[in-house]
Amino acid sequence: MNTFAVMRPARGGDGGGALPRCARLRPGTPHVFVPALDTVPVGDFHDHPLSSGVPDGCPDGYVAPLRLSLPFMLPFVVYVLHTLEELPGFAAWASRHFGPESTNAFAAYHIPLMLVVLLCSWRASLAGRHGAWVVMATAFQWQFALNAVFHLSTWAAFGEYSPGAVTAAVVSIPATAFYLSWIRRQARASTREITLAIAVGTLIAALAIGFLFL
Repeated sequence: MNTFAVMRPARGGDGGGALPRCARLRPGTPHVFVPALDTVPVGDFHDHPLSSGVPDGCPDGYVAPLRLSLPFMLPFVVYVLHTLEELPGFAAWASRHFGPESTNAFAAYHIPLMLVVLLCSWRASLAGRHGAWVVMATAFQWQFALNAVFHLSTWAAFGEYSPGAVTAAVVSIPATAFYLSWIRRQARASTREITLAIAVGTLIAALAIGFLFL
């Protein structure tokens, strides 16, 4: 059975020549074998749990470090931070301006939604680029940008702080700008996939706002 050796940077050791540019390492960086991965079958490396896909231009058999795909976790991180700001006062605020809401109900439906976003972010990180998980992670990130616009616009319209507006301004919007720039620069998603993600994210945002009136 054909196998390949997976390498990662390490301190010390022999030079061993330049590693792929896609590894973002300087030529001549010492490297070692990863014990758990040094005999992965060639045909299976795309599906290995520690693979984040193979960036364009990398040699055959190269497994990209998972950390290179960590920005796919941004939707989950943004969601957690945003919800922590919303939790103490959003239900009361929404009840005054939209439909009746309770903190317990707010928490009850956000917990499973967080798990869904975590699943999409994690699977997108493993995939590395393209596919349904990448589209869904991108859709959720776009939704958080639209949600930020909602918070900031209602704050201005009602003249009352909208719980979640601070993280909307300083976390959601900058994170979305970085995320979209990153997936374009790294070619993590095609134009068609990004367009689809924006459409799905816009639908999710519209449903979330509509839910407030129930």
